[in-house]
Amino acid sequence: MSPYTYSPLSKSNKIRLLKLLPHSDKNAPIECELMEYTLPEAHGRRPYDALSYVWGSGEKPRSVIIDDDSLPVTENLYAVLLQLRDHEIARMLWADAICINQDDEDEKSLQVPLMRAIYGQADRVVVWLGQEAEGSSEALAAIQLAAEDPSRITIRPSVSQGYTPPFERHTRDAYLALLKRAWFRRVWVLQEVGLARAILIMCGSSRIDGYAFGSGVRHLSSVYPLDSTLQGLVLPVCFLIRGAIFRREYQSQSRGVNSLGELIDMYQAHEATRSHDKIYALMGLSSEDSSSPALRPNYRLPWNEVFQRAVEHILPDHTSVHCWPETYTAVIKGKGYILGVITQVQEPGSQYDGQSIEVAFAHNVLSRSRPQRSGSWYVALTIAKAIYPGDVVCQLKGASNLSIIRLSGSRFTLIGLSAIRLSLQVGNWEELRESANSDHLYDLCLEWSWGATLDGTATTEISTKLNYSQDDSTERSNQGVMARIWPKLLTTVLKLYHVPGQSNTDPLARLHITEVFRTLLGQASLNLPIADDVVVAAARHEYAGYAMKLLFRYRGDTFPVSEETVKAVAQRPDGHFVFKLLLGWMGDRLPITTAVLEEAAKNTENGLQILRLLIEKRGHLPITEAVLEESAKNEATGLEILHLLLENGGSKVPISDRLAKAAVRNENDGTRIAYLLIRVWEDDLPITEEVIQEAMKNRSKGDEILAIVPRFRDMKLPEKVESVDEPTTASY
Repeated sequence: MSPYTYSPLSKSNKIRLLKLLPHSDKNAPIECELMEYTLPEAHGRRPYDALSYVWGSGEKPRSVIIDDDSLPVTENLYAVLLQLRDHEIARMLWADAICINQDDEDEKSLQVPLMRAIYGQADRVVVWLGQEAEGSSEALAAIQLAAEDPSRITIRPSVSQGYTPPFERHTRDAYLALLKRAWFRRVWVLQEVGLARAILIMCGSSRIDGYAFGSGVRHLSSVYPLDSTLQGLVLPVCFLIRGAIFRREYQSQSRGVNSLGELIDMYQAHEATRSHDKIYALMGLSSEDSSSPALRPNYRLPWNEVFQRAVEHILPDHTSVHCWPETYTAVIKGKGYILGVITQVQEPGSQYDGQSIEVAFAHNVLSRSRPQRSGSWYVALTIAKAIYPGDVVCQLKGASNLSIIRLSGSRFTLIGLSAIRLSLQVGNWEELRESANSDHLYDLCLEWSWGATLDGTATTEISTKLNYSQDDSTERSNQGVMARIWPKLLTTVLKLYHVPGQSNTDPLARLHITEVFRTLLGQASLNLPIADDVVVAAARHEYAGYAMKLLFRYRGDTFPVSEETVKAVAQRPDGHFVFKLLLGWMGDRLPITTAVLEEAAKNTENGLQILRLLIEKRGHLPITEAVLEESAKNEATGLEILHLLLENGGSKVPISDRLAKAAVRNENDGTRIAYLLIRVWEDDLPITEEVIQEAMKNRSKGDEILAIVPRFRDMKLPEKVESVDEPTTASY
């Protein structure tokens, strides 16, 4: 039998349809006819089924007979044709391996743009998952059951506790084995089911409606959870399958809702036999004009040129792109705004239509009038790569979408080029655009690799080629960007959920923020200095001890601990715990100044413990009248603090009437504090007219204080204050 020879198609809008001839013998050779068919401009369905299947290996051990000639085909295609062949009625089909001359690159380039119309106008898309194997019929039955009655699909205790009875384990294994089939990994299936109006799923002799399949998988995923890689491959396909029954009839001028950049972000983990199809297979779902020269299929071009053209089309002007053969990596150089850091990520649901992320903006761009106390929630596309807290949101200058990048030393990796579509967000994004001025504009060098999947595992790339992105000037530029933006990101994260003077009502959120802080610390190179603002913000954080431990873990004792930082620690309700850490790490290098002691003396909750610790560890402290004055004002532990300070050198400090005025103003302990001061300084305590006036203003203790002052000159206390505790030490 002679090999089949294709006749060229007469017009660019012509396709070939496969007429599958009937036969009563199931094992008889496959006989077909090929006929030209004009794809009409009018909307509606056409009388053919379009096949969606995996070619399998490049070997073609089988043959079909076309007009008495032989055409080699793969085992998988031959199997589905056997299943579809009727015993009496011919069937009209479209199958790419037969209907397109695979040896004619020019024809392939012309036919690929028509595939959107081919699948969109098909009466039905038939999905062939392969032959019966590994319990696939049982798996499809379970999926059908889950779709018909989700209430019958529940998590039994044995499953939730990690043990699955044999019959359940068999169903689970069969279900997971089915979803691991190659069809779900193929990039072309996205367009094939994403354009269909009706879908039939076949596996061996088992069949199930597409909507039932998608719904059943959705329900079963709660019982038999998918790992992140499988989730990233299967759920987007099932989402498209379920949507088929809701799609309007195909129209030639209609386009998809997602840009090419968004589609690549979402589906880059899917596989293609030829690299070119990683882009061309998405064009049918894209909102882009496929007639654009940059996007027009051309299989004669080398892959890196196709890749570069597509990336340049996605990116705004004034950005440069460099790609290499045999890799899925591009290096992008251009100007961009780094806007903030992602602090929380909600896992995508089974709908696979987006995931919520919380963003803390580094410049308070959405809240200029007040400090940002919490992040803002936005919807990101559910992209192929995992988004993690600590990833950074940026906008390339001129881009309509926001990008997500991951910092690592002087390398910036693109996680999603078009991951956040501004038009989908709720909020004043115009304010965001306006606020991102030239002060926030950076020269960026971004690495975009498609060799990673939802769980973050990357394929091997030729790393030496990436040195292009890391020449000396680029590395210095990225280091400069890190030096400018990294402290802002760290400080922004630490200030989230922190309202001075208030206890946070969401401890899990506070703890989560410290984990983002840890992630950011681990992303910078060791030679990047820690700004003082960062350390101060860490000292003020609810979990200051943990934040400080992280700073020491990642930077040893090289980061600055300024007076401002130590003052912030002295203000904390748990300050003595943080001081223990700092003193243990820094010893005598920790700056304990008069200003620090003043803050500790003010601290109504922890000041006494802080000062006891400092005296124990440092001995002599720089006590001044201002320190004593703040102690006298402290209405909670002021008396005890004064006792402590006076016992440790405070009694030798020169004083003025400021100390006496502070004492008599204290409405809680003013009487005992005044008594203590008189006992220590006796006639040297300045009792001025202003002191008497301040005492008279004290509604709580004023009368008692005024009773003490004149009588103490004769060393006699009034009876009504005789119960006042005397100092434990008679003389200082």
